[in-house]
Amino acid sequence: MKKEAENKYSVFIKAFIIEAIITAVGVLVFAVIMYFLEAGYEYSAVFATVSLAIGCFFSAFYAAKKFGQKGGEFYTPRCVVDLIVNMIEPFNGRVYDPCCGSGGMFVQSAKFIQRHQGNINDISVFGQDSNPTTWKMAQMNLAIRGIEADLGKFNADTFFDDQHPTLKADFVMANPPFNLSDWGGNRLTSDVRWKYGTPPDGNANFAWIQHIIHHLAPAGRAGVVLANGSLSSQSGGEGEIRRRLIEADLVDC
Repeated sequence: MKKEAENKYSVFIKAFIIEAIITAVGVLVFAVIMYFLEAGYEYSAVFATVSLAIGCFFSAFYAAKKFGQKGGEFYTPRCVVDLIVNMIEPFNGRVYDPCCGSGGMFVQSAKFIQRHQGNINDISVFGQDSNPTTWKMAQMNLAIRGIEADLGKFNADTFFDDQHPTLKADFVMANPPFNLSDWGGNRLTSDVRWKYGTPPDGNANFAWIQHIIHHLAPAGRAGVVLANGSLSSQSGGEGEIRRRLIEADLVDC
């Protein structure tokens, strides 16, 4: 009886929380619609934008709930993004993120430029993401901020369907999924991108690094977030790849 009562109580609490979230979202949506209508925007444009935002919000919420910890792939902490942007200073040129998620790196780049009295039109934005939900979120996120971007014709796997094969970027910013094991490395053993060594099948960390290097312009700069193990791992030839990257003077701190 006690356990049954606890289960009923838990269900009640969850239902209350969900109802509260839906109510809060509804109030927020109404406030946003009224704000833009009073500002003189067309009703159809406001309705379309808000509808897309709601759809992306609940899609991301569902995906994060469904995939558990993989939901963390959708979001890079603001402080990390700010650190990368301030380190590489993307004032002008081609900016690229091979796993752009919802486009946070690009948004912070634009804010960085504005803070330094630069012109947002001085950068060209290129990105890609394999997840259809976050790819759509990125399109919306950049569009509502007036940032023109080429995120590829569709969501696609960066390793197997590179949407920007000839791109040489001046700046690359990325927070790829840590220690990605099921990335299909055994089908890319002779890929032109593996200039410093073939990455192991069971971990894509150094595949991401070499993909980024492949897309860097000769004087380009990159800021990449990787798992701590990338600094010391020796498995699958990773230590040898790391040694070659250092000897080629491609690593800075």
